[in-house]
Amino acid sequence: MSLRAYLRVPARTGVVLIAAAASVAGGIAGAGAAQAEPLAATFAVAGDAGDTLTGGNSYAYDAGTGATFTERVTSTAASDNSLYVAVKGTNGEQWVLYLQAPSGQPLAPGEYDGATKYQVGSTPSQPALYLSSSTKSCTSVAGSFTISDIAFGPNDGVQQLDATFEQHCNGATAASRGEVHLTNPAPLTADAAIATKGTFSKLDGNSTVQATLTCNVAARLSVSGTVTQVAHRTIIRGSVPATMVDCTPDAPALWSGTAVPTGTTPFQRGDVEVTVTATATDPTYGAIVTATETAAVTLRKG
Repeated sequence: MSLRAYLRVPARTGVVLIAAAASVAGGIAGAGAAQAEPLAATFAVAGDAGDTLTGGNSYAYDAGTGATFTERVTSTAASDNSLYVAVKGTNGEQWVLYLQAPSGQPLAPGEYDGATKYQVGSTPSQPALYLSSSTKSCTSVAGSFTISDIAFGPNDGVQQLDATFEQHCNGATAASRGEVHLTNPAPLTADAAIATKGTFSKLDGNSTVQATLTCNVAARLSVSGTVTQVAHRTIIRGSVPATMVDCTPDAPALWSGTAVPTGTTPFQRGDVEVTVTATATDPTYGAIVTATETAAVTLRKG
């Protein structure tokens, strides 16, 4: 019977997913990425009568109805060859899935036959997988999985995953069959467009500069700057302290900062070099993102 037919059985819905579910499979290898609500995520599993894990039942979880997902690359090698996904329902049901390509090969679209049981930290010569629940596990595993689409994010994150899997537990003919689909936001990118005109004050000698900040996902940016001017063979420098700026994809944010000269020579009319640095933590992947821009700016009396 096909998986599609299995999933006609009324499914049980989960609404919370936690990293602690990894304890079902013996823990997580390596630090994980930050977790934000995915754009879309579903996990479903169904089994034959007599299957150890499912008992012949079906289960389904959907981010669209409140479920959340934890997923990460578990191998930090350049090959990125193993992946972890976990889910927990409000009724206490927990599932953990590991998928691993043979040692030295990246997880990529394709069919992975002849899979054996995944072991944390192992480097198998053949594919490996492991599906377990909070109440059931397998001593030995045989099976296969197919990856239709996969894309990695920064900091061991997963941006896209579409995969199906089949697992036979402890040498049984009966099997668990399932699928997982994940779509996370794109990694954070930010940019600072520095305004070509600024101001200086004759009262205190300070300079004020501006920049327009843009980002592809909502983020809170820490923005700072430096202003440098050469006037009458004197170098004038000043720093703009960091301030927090909220940035959203549909609304560029205007940043303005005032630099106080470090010496006794004030900023004055003319050209200066302005450097603006914006730093944020990617809300999905936990990676630190920094954008630095430098531009020539003309100061006029403010």
